[in-house]
Amino acid sequence: MINEMPIFSVKDAPHFDHKHWRLIVNGLVKKPLRLSYDEILKLPKVHLTDDFTCVDGWKVKDVEWAGVRIKTIIDLAEPTPSARYA
Repeated sequence: MINEMPIFSVKDAPHFDHKHWRLIVNGLVKKPLRLSYDEILKLPKVHLTDDFTCVDGWKVKDVEWAGVRIKTIIDLAEPTPSARYA
């Protein structure tokens, strides 16, 4: 049996201006961050293969992913002991 996966597309994706984009991490952290896109690209990157499961119920097996782990960014910000959620 072949599972069919719905295909979705976006016709008018918003413009992404990487020169002005920032990731801001603040709140219960010792080191608040304001990272540019280029600064994020310089952080250690990981590669992994895992399944992608959509909330609609369909799945794509063995998808290759690459990027910066959120743990890397959280570790840079050094959450305070009272921080419980991100």
